[in-house]
Amino acid sequence: MKRGVAQLVIAFLLLFAGGTAYIVLRPDTTLLFCVLAKAGFSDALYHVRTAAEIGLPYWMVYCLPGALWVSAYILITDTVLTGWPTRAKLSAASLIMTVGVVSELLQSVSLLPGTFDFADIVAYMAPYSLYVILIITKNKVVLS
Repeated sequence: MKRGVAQLVIAFLLLFAGGTAYIVLRPDTTLLFCVLAKAGFSDALYHVRTAAEIGLPYWMVYCLPGALWVSAYILITDTVLTGWPTRAKLSAASLIMTVGVVSELLQSVSLLPGTFDFADIVAYMAPYSLYVILIITKNKVVLS
């Protein structure tokens, strides 16, 4: 029980960190900013973003939020599916990574708005790959 609560707390912290990084560091031309501006948050966002203007590496600004969101989803999935078979947990956890990778690929052929970035694919796949390694190592599972 304690492990599940800890995982959920960490997951929500990851969601918050990813969301904050996205709002504070990304360009204000994204759809999210249009929505927040229409909701009346333009002034508050301007002040927060101005205070946070620091030079960070590309991957921290553009890839880290996605990796944090995938990590949060995996933790939530792992908690909710406690006691389920390993294959089911891995399949459920792969869903968000798959959606992210497919969305990037669709951006690459202009079927989805946005800018294709191979680094985003890596950011989506890295947390899932780590989860697979951890769950297999922990359970000493051999997947056939």
